[in-house]
Amino acid sequence: MQISTATLVTLAFETLFGFLAPVLTAVIWRRKSASRLKPLWVGALTFFVFAMVLEQIAHMVFLVVDWPVSRAIAANPYLYMLYGGLAAGIFEETGRYAAFSLVLKKQRSPQDAITYGIGHGGFECISILGIAMGSYLVLALLGNFMGETGIYADDQIRAAISAIAAIGPITGFFACIERVSAMALHVELSVLVFASVFLKGKRWLYPAAILLHAMLDFIAVLYQTGLIPSLWLIEALIFLYVFVLFFPVRHVWRTLNAPQPNG
Repeated sequence: MQISTATLVTLAFETLFGFLAPVLTAVIWRRKSASRLKPLWVGALTFFVFAMVLEQIAHMVFLVVDWPVSRAIAANPYLYMLYGGLAAGIFEETGRYAAFSLVLKKQRSPQDAITYGIGHGGFECISILGIAMGSYLVLALLGNFMGETGIYADDQIRAAISAIAAIGPITGFFACIERVSAMALHVELSVLVFASVFLKGKRWLYPAAILLHAMLDFIAVLYQTGLIPSLWLIEALIFLYVFVLFFPVRHVWRTLNAPQPNG
């Protein structure tokens, strides 16, 4: 099986986009705001710890280990959707809250919230799109070079190559659009959680951020479970969701930048 040139170009583009999009966003934002870099690195580290380590441990318990709860979740797409959304929301927004209230508690500039969000969402983009598609590209090139008697001899690798061969320009385009929407969402949620920590009487924005994060993941799971088979529709819903959320977040942002009463 030879991977087509169109697929190779798509994988290369996704890889470059996965790395360049967050880096360029961070550079442009830093030049515009003169913000400090610490929140950027804290955001990236927080995503790694809470989403790639702690959340994955939870997935092992509730999705992989064979017990009544995991079987119930696997058997019911709506329960799977509820678990997937809430798990992402709880772990990532709790990580955000911990970062602002503990590690970044002395950095109270609202610009730091956006810098943090770029770090959090940017690291997700790099890991999900940049690194993953880069590894697929390497595997595809090796497969094309070595042929049927080489890398394809392994059944698991042959199955992976078959999955890679199905990636086309449309799929790659949607993957990039999804990452843009996800990075924007992480900035929005970072502003909300930042406000929940530093604005008096706004603690409720932390659980609100959990639910808002979960609701977006509910949309994604609708496609994963086949309840909504149209990728076009799913990406449009995600983009619309992030766009609509911008307006209440902008109100919170303006509140953060307004003079705060003493005490």
